[in-house]
Amino acid sequence: MIASVHRTSFRADKEFGVPDRVFEVLQAVQHKHPTALAFFGNPYRLTRAYGASDLDALVVGYEDEADMHDLMAQAFFGASDVSGRLPVTPSSQFEMGQGIAWTALDRVRYTLPEAIGVRTADLESIDGIVQEAINKMAFPGCQVLVAVDGDVIWDKAYGKPTYDAARNTRTDDLYDLASITKVAATTLSVMKLVDEGRIDLNKDLGTYLPELNGKHEDYARLGLRDILTHQARLKDWVPFYTRLIADKKPRPGVVVDKQDSVHTLRIAERTYINAAYHDSVLYWILATPLNPVKSTSTAISACC
Repeated sequence: MIASVHRTSFRADKEFGVPDRVFEVLQAVQHKHPTALAFFGNPYRLTRAYGASDLDALVVGYEDEADMHDLMAQAFFGASDVSGRLPVTPSSQFEMGQGIAWTALDRVRYTLPEAIGVRTADLESIDGIVQEAINKMAFPGCQVLVAVDGDVIWDKAYGKPTYDAARNTRTDDLYDLASITKVAATTLSVMKLVDEGRIDLNKDLGTYLPELNGKHEDYARLGLRDILTHQARLKDWVPFYTRLIADKKPRPGVVVDKQDSVHTLRIAERTYINAAYHDSVLYWILATPLNPVKSTSTAISACC
């Protein structure tokens, strides 16, 4: 269990803002659960911190401020190195120079943009871009996180969770990750290919999938830019999964809950089908007629 002490002060006559009752409660908890304490206060308060030496871990943060809260959390999480030592001797249990050093684990950590050579001013343009999208009602709110080689340099929430929400969006909100592959896989992959000069967004699909030419001309002539912006006349919903079920149940022999020599393609947790269905799905996609008119909305296409 991790406990933390807040609302501390530097007034010795006020017990530095930490009454003895705090350590009494921590002692009671420590007797039942392994306990670590994040102490955001003056280390001299440890002079009469009864039972503090019995805690499984004690990390002194000195100041009860947001930046220190953030650094302390990363230390507990193993995202940053820790090598601090007590600068004073508050008691015989806690002496000057005492401390334990450990090396960070391979985990994402938060840091300043300048620490990796990026100017904060360059990232502040994100605010305007997101606010413009919110003003145009592209979405009610969002969270933007920028990470480079495991270092998070921007993490900010904007707007509201829904248009009629009473509260603002928070960075600890949970999101439904529907259609996330379009953003986390396709878009990022295409960005990399464009940077490498391997594809041109102004070309059509047939340029890079020549097997479509002459056989599936409607799909071959779809522009890459239109596909990425959901303007390519693709159906927004094609329930391919219905081909795998009968009477509202998975087709016997087609869908199984354990992988075997035939059913090697995992499509969900404890759900496997024959790998040959990969080609079948491609055929079903190409056999699906396109919408007759190019869309002017941002309806998302989904094949399931």
